[in-house]
Amino acid sequence: MPLLLNTPSFFGRRRPHATPGASRFDARRWGARRGFTLVEAMVATMVFMMVILGVYSAITKAYQISQLTRYNDQARAVLLSYIDQFQRLETADDGFVRPFFTPAVPTGSGMDNLNRLNDSAATAPAVATATSGAYLEVTLGDGSSVSPITARVTRSVYPVDIATGALLDPNPTVTPTTTYYKQPGYSLVGIFTISYTLPSGKTYTQRLSTSRTIP
Repeated sequence: MPLLLNTPSFFGRRRPHATPGASRFDARRWGARRGFTLVEAMVATMVFMMVILGVYSAITKAYQISQLTRYNDQARAVLLSYIDQFQRLETADDGFVRPFFTPAVPTGSGMDNLNRLNDSAATAPAVATATSGAYLEVTLGDGSSVSPITARVTRSVYPVDIATGALLDPNPTVTPTTTYYKQPGYSLVGIFTISYTLPSGKTYTQRLSTSRTIP
């Protein structure tokens, strides 16, 4: 039998013909596995940095809010301590009115320095300036998690007209003390104010008032 040269037994298996578009398909598969381009890497880096900056901004804002809350709480505690003194202490000693209860416009006269940072009972004189009048300086902050800042505390004490309930001018030249002093049941209104400037430069003010009758 003659040997056929074109049979598979002579040449082995025939190579399959290439199908149209096969090379393009292989190129797409290779391109899908090639990794990120420089532009894609830069875009991913920018997105990551934006996320990091957003988280950092949120943490910073939360710290500032926490810091402000502590300053506000300590400032209010200082005012409440003076409110307690105004309500509890005797207004006169051996017939003389104590300076703390002397009617006056915003001043620090007669006030003790209740230093909440060091829990000190030391007394500090009022500091007088030409622009703000007299005030008392106290320290806010614990020195560790909250930076210490200086706050200014003032008091205003007004006598009350017994007949009308209106606040009288505390200036003794305008309202002599004889118009209300030693009258049975006359009243005083105390207004206590504290102002403080945060490290950020923003100033905050709190004010509390109370009244009491004088026996």
